[in-house]
Amino acid sequence: MNGIFLSRFYFLPSPHISYTWECKSSLQEGYFCLFNQQFFSENKEFDVFKKTSLFKDWSSPFIEISEEQLPLILSYFQEMYRLNQSNYQLRYFSIRNHLSAIFHYVLEQKVDEIHAVELPSNVRLYKKFDELLNKQFPLDSPAHPLILKTPADFATKLNIHVNHLNSSVKSVTKQTTTQIIKQKIVEEAKNLLLYTDWDIAQVGYTLGFEEPAHFNNFFKKHTLTSPLKFKQEN
Repeated sequence: MNGIFLSRFYFLPSPHISYTWECKSSLQEGYFCLFNQQFFSENKEFDVFKKTSLFKDWSSPFIEISEEQLPLILSYFQEMYRLNQSNYQLRYFSIRNHLSAIFHYVLEQKVDEIHAVELPSNVRLYKKFDELLNKQFPLDSPAHPLILKTPADFATKLNIHVNHLNSSVKSVTKQTTTQIIKQKIVEEAKNLLLYTDWDIAQVGYTLGFEEPAHFNNFFKKHTLTSPLKFKQEN
């Protein structure tokens, strides 16, 4: 579960790290916004943030807020709360826009990465894998299809054994390297189907599928619908 908590500081936890909250005072006030991985991954408005240190295991999750900054940030959270309570049909689009504004503001305050030497070796390797994976997207042309598509491709690029990559990624994320790659390909497939005029074969080829039937089977397995039906209904 992703989220962002506001009190006198931002707290942007990594979904891969367990946290506990110890109350030091009976007076607790602030705002929080929780959203799942699907919400963050499948909304194109957030694509730019996937290449940053937001919500990463190697970034500091706390950012202090000054007295001067607090009114503006509070207004974002208050407006999201108001929208969520309203009957406005497009409220979730507006909430995403406000959340995006908060993310930009957080990045403007310079989310600091934890120094590499302070990170465990498995997290350092996962960081390199994550950066390579996200650097490939978004895909902008069928003339430049996806290059790194399998754990072995990433392991070769990182000059390590694929078993070492797989064990490191699994230890950090509780998911396999293959699962993470496939989730990213499905996410990009949806974006290409929705936001380009490419035909199904072009989308599949750009994502690394030589045969349209292979892409159709892959997409249907992971979304329970065909690429054509998804494109027509969204």
